[in-house]
Amino acid sequence: MLFTLTGSILGVKATSFLAIFGAEGIAVGLALQRRLSNFAGGVLILVFKPFKVGDLISVRSNVGFIVKIDILYTTIKTFDGRILPN
Repeated sequence: MLFTLTGSILGVKATSFLAIFGAEGIAVGLALQRRLSNFAGGVLILVFKPFKVGDLISVRSNVGFIVKIDILYTTIKTFDGRILPN
C-alpha cells in the first residue's frame, strides 16, 4: 500500500506495481511449491498414519523399511543399506 501510494505521488501508475507484485507472488509460489507439497504430505502422514516406522514399503523402484517419519520427509532404508528421504 505504501509503495503504491508513494509511486502514485511520483507519477508511477498503480497497475505497474500490481503487475510487479503479481509476478513476485507467482515466482515465490512456484519456488515454494515442492516444499509446501512435502509439508502437506508429511502432515497427512502424521495425521492419518497410513504406515509406521518399521513398515516395509515400495516407493517408485525402491523397496525398504521406514526408519523415520517427519513433517517434511519420510526416510526409508533399502535392502542394500541406502538411506532415502522421499
